[in-house]
Amino acid sequence: MHPILIHIGPIPIRSYGFMIVCGFLVGVWLAIRRGRKVGITPETVIDLCFAILLSALIGSKLLHLIIFWPDYLVDIPRLRHHPIDLFVYLGSGLIFFGGLIAAIPTAIFFVRKRKLGIWTVADVLAPSIPLAHGFGRIGCFLAGCCFGKLCEAPWAVTFHNPNSMAPLGIPLHPTQLYSAFWNFSLAAILLLLGPRLKRSGQLFWMYILLYPIGRFVIEFYRADQRGFILSGALSTSQFIGIVLVLVAIAAQCVLLLHKPKSLKH
Repeated sequence: MHPILIHIGPIPIRSYGFMIVCGFLVGVWLAIRRGRKVGITPETVIDLCFAILLSALIGSKLLHLIIFWPDYLVDIPRLRHHPIDLFVYLGSGLIFFGGLIAAIPTAIFFVRKRKLGIWTVADVLAPSIPLAHGFGRIGCFLAGCCFGKLCEAPWAVTFHNPNSMAPLGIPLHPTQLYSAFWNFSLAAILLLLGPRLKRSGQLFWMYILLYPIGRFVIEFYRADQRGFILSGALSTSQFIGIVLVLVAIAAQCVLLLHKPKSLKH
């Protein structure tokens, strides 16, 4: 589609990075609004969100490095001769689940240091995660990454921009838009569920429970290289998603048994 939005002099403004910034800002705005209702200051929310963003970017890149380490070794000689490419290299190849896994301990450390309720903060942030993620998936669509398999449906998309990461001239499943739709829908679901849940932490674990389900289905329509396990039966993200669903179910049971203080949404 449009991997590069505009050029400011010789510097390209890439659509993927632009949409990540937009998603981050919208997510912070929503978290600030929700945080005020439970006595969390906007400054605290902003500090926490920046800490989560940084750890999520590092975690998502590290998981990509772990899965595709042979490809990285091959590219080392090229980066030695073109070190400027390192900035583009570090900004691409991000896996969401790696970012999520890295962001959780970072958030826990931050919340404990500020002496806030872990589950209260988790519930405040829960709808912001898929909301911001949805914008990021639109960025994927514009850049052509995370592309889908061959598609004969009327809604198939064909990429023509030579800078796109997707195969050109072939009708493909718009898996990026599937993901964006699922994330935006999930954000709306969480906002509607929030006032109806009786225990603090349930909203966050509802996100952890629901997101992998949609991701699991969408993975079957993707054609980009993303790593597989169990002789190709499952993608890495599908396997991680199954683990997270089981953890979320267990966490929901624990919360119901311990009955922590309710959160006013």
